[in-house]
Amino acid sequence: GIGINMTSTSTLLISASPPELSGEVGGLRGTAANLGTALGTALVGAVLISTLATSASTAVLSNAVLKPEFKQKLNPDSVTFVSNAQLEAITTKIKNLSERERQELVQINQVVRAEALQRSSLFMAAVALLAWGFTYPLPNRLLSGEISGARRLGG
Repeated sequence: GIGINMTSTSTLLISASPPELSGEVGGLRGTAANLGTALGTALVGAVLISTLATSASTAVLSNAVLKPEFKQKLNPDSVTFVSNAQLEAITTKIKNLSERERQELVQINQVVRAEALQRSSLFMAAVALLAWGFTYPLPNRLLSGEISGARRLGG
């Protein structure tokens, strides 16, 4: 979503600033974009991993097919994204785990990964809408002269 806004935002910022400050304004815009990208990635990653760990723990602990001994060994802090093939390879090394339990774990893995991706995507959409809500009125405020010290676009 950042690419859609970048050109118009850059044009608005640079054209609204005094010509002698256009380099500084462009640099600040780039810094803000980089900072936003880094923070956005970190926040979405945190939502993704926390949703994954919480959902996986809940799904495993509430599953009726899995043995209580297996559930006791679950460490929610070590839950990561793994493919179904990777999970199958890992579970084949676990002794006393039936084929039905392996299949159940793969099913849980599929559902939990999809849920984590959905929640993180919704989080990104909510943040984008929030940012849009704050920045949408800026061009009109600039054109009306409400923002003091800015020169009018096109002039």
